Amino acid sequence: MTQVLASQFSDSTGCYDNNLNDGGYYYAELSNNPDDPKKKYDYKALGGLKKFHELKITYNGKVVTAKKADVGRGKKETSGKFKGEIRRIDLHTKTANALGFNGLDYVTIEDAWLLELSIIIIYFKFII
Repeated sequence: MTQVLASQFSDSTGCYDNNLNDGGYYYAELSNNPDDPKKKYDYKALGGLKKFHELKITYNGKVVTAKKADVGRGKKETSGKFKGEIRRIDLHTKTANALGFNGLDYVTIEDAWLLELSIIIIYFKFII
């Protein structure tokens, strides 16, 4: 489980030419280098996750499993509570609403696939 700075977005189309308003839960992976003067953003603030990679996202006790459906520049915060921190994930509107998330704050992320694999392994150890 990792805590990252999150913001939200409301685009209707993702970078994979996918419909972000089709009822699914989505997020965008942001960049480690949002201030790059050459605008060659890396879109790897979460490690360079693959297209449609699922993450379990937790905020204030609420949990959503969402798919990577976009990437974005992100932003390094210049003032306030998060000064000096880089936004690492953008939550799409439906995802943010389901979590009760609004604006800018920390969320906890977990790889959904690894979590499921761990549960399966524990299950098989238990029945053997």
